[in-house]
Amino acid sequence: MSLCCALLFDDKTIGELIAEKEKEKRKFEEEIAGLITERDQAAEDLRNVETAFADVHRKYERSKQNEDALKRYLDEYKIKLKKQEQKYDLLKTHAEETLEKANMEIENITKAQNSEIARISALLRKTEMKTSSLEKIVDQKVKENEETGQYL
Repeated sequence: MSLCCALLFDDKTIGELIAEKEKEKRKFEEEIAGLITERDQAAEDLRNVETAFADVHRKYERSKQNEDALKRYLDEYKIKLKKQEQKYDLLKTHAEETLEKANMEIENITKAQNSEIARISALLRKTEMKTSSLEKIVDQKVKENEETGQYL
């Protein structure tokens, strides 16, 4: 009986061991399947990150090219602006000089006209005084002639 019990015990133990091994095997297979899923997800995430990085890198390169182009345009416009400012300053200086010459000429003409007006006014007064004096002489001569005519 003891041999029979021992065999029963061994059958039971072997069955339990086999069941336990099957259970462990399923557990490991589930873990392996989970790890494979994680690996596949990580690989997909890596591809997505690499794609996103490549996209960001392309955009960065385009931005860098745009920035370089804008810097060139800015430099060109700074040069154009400087030339325009120099041209403006030159034209402004020329206009100021021309205006100053015109003002001096107007001032000289005004002075000459004022001198001419003063000279003509003095000549007019002198002529008026001479005319007045001659009128007095004529009046006096007319009077004298009348008086002489009365005596005759």
